[in-house]
Amino acid sequence: MDLTLVLLLAAAVGGGGLLWYLFQRWPVAGLVFWLITVCFMPVWWAVRVSVDWRPAIVAGIILLATYVGGFPHTFTAADFGVGLLFMAGVFPIIFGGASASSLFGLASQWMLGFLLGRLVVMRLGEDRVYRILVVVLSTVAVLALVEFVFDFHPWSLVGPYNQLYSIWGPIQGRGGLSRAEGAFGHSIALGCALALSLPFVLAARLKPWVRFGVCCLLFGATLVTLSRGALLSAGLSLVLVVVFGGRRYGAEPRRTAFLVLLVGALVSLPALSNVLAAAGDEAGKSADYRGRLLDLVAAMEPLGLSGEGRTAANGERYIGSFQSIDSQFILTGLTYGWMVLLLGLGLLLLAAVLVIAGRASPGVLAIVGQAPALASVALITQYNIYFWFIAGLGVAALAQYNQQDREARAASDHLLVLPPAERSLLGRSG
Repeated sequence: MDLTLVLLLAAAVGGGGLLWYLFQRWPVAGLVFWLITVCFMPVWWAVRVSVDWRPAIVAGIILLATYVGGFPHTFTAADFGVGLLFMAGVFPIIFGGASASSLFGLASQWMLGFLLGRLVVMRLGEDRVYRILVVVLSTVAVLALVEFVFDFHPWSLVGPYNQLYSIWGPIQGRGGLSRAEGAFGHSIALGCALALSLPFVLAARLKPWVRFGVCCLLFGATLVTLSRGALLSAGLSLVLVVVFGGRRYGAEPRRTAFLVLLVGALVSLPALSNVLAAAGDEAGKSADYRGRLLDLVAAMEPLGLSGEGRTAANGERYIGSFQSIDSQFILTGLTYGWMVLLLGLGLLLLAAVLVIAGRASPGVLAIVGQAPALASVALITQYNIYFWFIAGLGVAALAQYNQQDREARAASDHLLVLPPAERSLLGRSG
């Protein structure tokens, strides 16, 4: 084996071991570091060893290793549903209906992100995790606004200029304006990540003026991505908090959500209309393209990869006549099969029922708010693992709520079996 490679491997193992030790002792630092790799390290900062080992994946594996032994003892129906979804995605490997890249994506993005979110709440507690998200994503939002206002895109100036950079490095434009992308490599990915974070700002224990300011900041940063799907998701998340958040959110956060929604609509609708008008038929062509993706539903297999995939002479991968699949719903069916797609849609429907019933956690509400985005964009770059991290947070909080409800019922039942005189004494002592 080449000496240089041996030294690099030794350095990687040593560095990983040191990070594991630090994250084990200071779990807050572990979460912060992982979020930094998600929010400030683009996917082209990857090391390719058979597959692309992106910063968020490597840091996520190290962080997950610190949670060994801390797995939950109680599970929710959502846990079993997500587990079934993952198993259905892996199952096609038995009969050769899966590719190495699709399995790696499922394990390193979907599973890893979900497990991190599911376990970090047990380690740090809900409110601390939410506050950390607020700080990190507020920084992302500030940098996005600076990027847009000054038309300065620092991450696009930094290599390595590899294949991933050629895909995600160039800056997108719309209506003569350069869209904010941050380190996410795509304006929609950045906008959707910001929209995902809004319910946590409203749920965190913050002063009212801080909550309002941060929500406006995140909504404004979403606007400068010039992404209709991301803005719709941000608006839908705020609407869900206002209308259905009575049980999980107090009156003040719901008022804040309504004010942000009102201010955001007054600012974003005219601004976005002007940009779309300047863009001419560009946005219309984009919407038409996404509409034609429905033709690919017939190409889905029950489980595993679609048989319509092909590789052109120039090495580019196509499914039918489409190269880019700008819908996570369609892409899931083509990659893992229509049974996995139906499972995913079923879980999303269950999450929507929880929201309507007022029983959803902030994470579950955030996922439901992403429905417009999931129909119009795939889970790309860091948005992928961050989406599943938020899903894990949502399920972890649900598990805690269920445990609290069980304990409250047990205490109530215990009180009922006491003699009346003892119940009276307990009541007076309280």
